[in-house]
Amino acid sequence: ITGIAAVVHQQRQHTGSGELRRQQARRIARAHQAAAGNHGVVRPDFKGHRTDTAAQRVSLADGMTLAYDDLLVASGATHAYFGHDEWAAHASGLKTLDDAMTLRRRILLAFEQAENAPSDAERNAWLTFAVVGAGPTGVELAGTLAEIARHTLKNEFRHIDPAKAHVQLIEAGPRVLATFPP
Repeated sequence: ITGIAAVVHQQRQHTGSGELRRQQARRIARAHQAAAGNHGVVRPDFKGHRTDTAAQRVSLADGMTLAYDDLLVASGATHAYFGHDEWAAHASGLKTLDDAMTLRRRILLAFEQAENAPSDAERNAWLTFAVVGAGPTGVELAGTLAEIARHTLKNEFRHIDPAKAHVQLIEAGPRVLATFPP
């Protein structure tokens, strides 16, 4: 587990409706920072934590204890480079807003580099994008790249036609979107 986000509902006021409780939990989970009153979103480092479900308490490694009525735990995610961590410097992931902003910057810079490339070979290299992983995120990203190239950046450059960009979707498995039924 790379990190855990916990949402703690400390109101100690139970409702009879399971759906109402789920709605309350969703409302709390959407909060972006600790809120005043009896609700809070806590994002400490949970390494070495202990959860006592009978007592409805989470004890953190730093000694802090959190009481809860409802505890939502999200384990988080990391990028997978299939045993090749050296790829991380060259292959942006897409798990956070910062990742998305970095990826956006790199994509736009690639088009600008292509605009200024001295040769066709270099221009074509800058206009070739490889998306590794044909799960939902990879497929969405590949489609978005094609849309950016063909529509968003149309008529934005003098020396290149962004629509000539090549988007390659690479999947090691047997098919695209393998987690969905064929």
